[in-house]
Amino acid sequence: MFSPSTPTAKESAGVSAARLQQEGLSRLNTDTESALVALKQAFALECQFYSSDGERLCRSCAALCRGLAHASAPSPPAEAVAVLLQALDTLDETAEQAAAFDFLVRELLGLARKLSGGTGGDSQPGSPHVRDPTGYGSSPPGSPNSRPTAGNAPPPGLSELRAADRAYERLAQCAASTPLRIGPAGSDLLVTQQELLFQHSQQAKAIGQKLMAQSGMAAAARDVEAATFYYARALRKLRLAGIADKDPRSLELKALIREAEAHAERLRAPVMASGGGGGGVGGRTAADAKAAEASSYSDDYCSVS
Repeated sequence: MFSPSTPTAKESAGVSAARLQQEGLSRLNTDTESALVALKQAFALECQFYSSDGERLCRSCAALCRGLAHASAPSPPAEAVAVLLQALDTLDETAEQAAAFDFLVRELLGLARKLSGGTGGDSQPGSPHVRDPTGYGSSPPGSPNSRPTAGNAPPPGLSELRAADRAYERLAQCAASTPLRIGPAGSDLLVTQQELLFQHSQQAKAIGQKLMAQSGMAAAARDVEAATFYYARALRKLRLAGIADKDPRSLELKALIREAEAHAERLRAPVMASGGGGGGVGGRTAADAKAAEASSYSDDYCSVS
């Protein structure tokens, strides 16, 4: 008598992931919260059992990102950056996965540009202008093209700008050995690490400006110190992109750093004059706040001459 074989754990997980993904997508318009739970569970199963199947991983990643985009509309989904980064971390690094890798970095770049509101999109002179060739939500290899429409998104907030900062950081790392292919299959549209570093610099500068704008209202020394960090981060990325220190863009960033440092000193002066007792940011002294900020951001701080 014929006896069907017992499904392996991987096969069972694949069936469950496919069912959860289908259920999640079908409930997006009626019960977004439960739909996202199902899509996240499906993506977790794919990451655990199918890291060697780039098409499956991309399909599940795209489904979850579509759900996140639906939930965050009209703003782009900042949470989707972590999903795309996890997919890149999970994907087996083999030659057979080139199409999946190209898809993931293309989606990450498109999402970063949307999250930044265009602040990271100015091209470095002498390099090709980088556009979002497919738009966020384009389909993985072998799947139908399906994109959510977000409408007119509001200006990006700090969470969106910081998510874009993480995306540009990873994209520049991915382009360290070879340019990234950002066009459709068969095209020669590439983006280099130098271009991505320049875009990352623009992004970090935008975060610094956002922090300075809100610190002007709240008068928080910690925000100003964080802005100083991001301005210095932007300057460092310019240097890594080959922009000279005497270039007008580098000089502008140095001026912004000096201005932010002077502003932070002015905010700390009343606390220092009173002996620092009970003052500072969040119930701490100014020295405590500065030490905490340095600890959080010391990996990328650079001095300004």
